[in-house]
Amino acid sequence: MCAISAGAEDWVDVSEWGEFKLEWLRRFLPFEQGIASH
Repeated sequence: MCAISAGAEDWVDVSEWGEFKLEWLRRFLPFEQGIASH
């Protein structure tokens, strides 16, 4: 939802946004293996 709100238009954009914001996302969940791929 955050990536879409930030302008992501497809799953590749969502994945790229997640990689860019990974440290911020880890404030909420551990993401020990990173984020899911597109």
